[in-house]
Amino acid sequence: MTDAIFTGDGSIWSCAGETSAFDLAIALLERALGPYLTTDICKRNVAEGARDRTHRQTGWFPWNAYCTSDKLPQAIKLMESFLEEPLPLEQIADRLRISRRQLERLFDSYLGTSPYKYYVRLRLDRARQLVESTNKPIVEVAVACGFVSATHFTKCYRLQFGCTPTQTRLSRMSRMWSPKKARDAEIG
Repeated sequence: MTDAIFTGDGSIWSCAGETSAFDLAIALLERALGPYLTTDICKRNVAEGARDRTHRQTGWFPWNAYCTSDKLPQAIKLMESFLEEPLPLEQIADRLRISRRQLERLFDSYLGTSPYKYYVRLRLDRARQLVESTNKPIVEVAVACGFVSATHFTKCYRLQFGCTPTQTRLSRMSRMWSPKKARDAEIG
């Protein structure tokens, strides 16, 4: 099981649902026809752009089937609601009427991570969406995702995704425009 929006093994592909099916179709088209055409398809279908398989499926909770506490989904919902101005973990615990230690045990038991690390991951996933789908300056993306400095944001982003936000944006732009330039050179 994976939290990727789609996955493939050889010629067998699977996706997480309706919107993910669109993402899978775009990814397969991009492989066959190039990113310029798929960008145009996304624009015509009012999509922000093609998402690759490294994007996580939102609202996907494999632990939900065996989670006996209603506090974990509530904690995650609070975190998702406060990405721009992250709540301190103590405040999340207070709102759920549990101790911070209980909150930490829930995350460790069901997700194998700390609430802090999970919260940072949510914020970074949102930041990556903004970096890839908007022209907002990186510092604005950082602030919109609850980071107090662009430097700290870039460091966290690089640790999570293996590249800087600027590199992500440049990579997306070069994939989007390089086929067009090649075609224009052939025509001209």
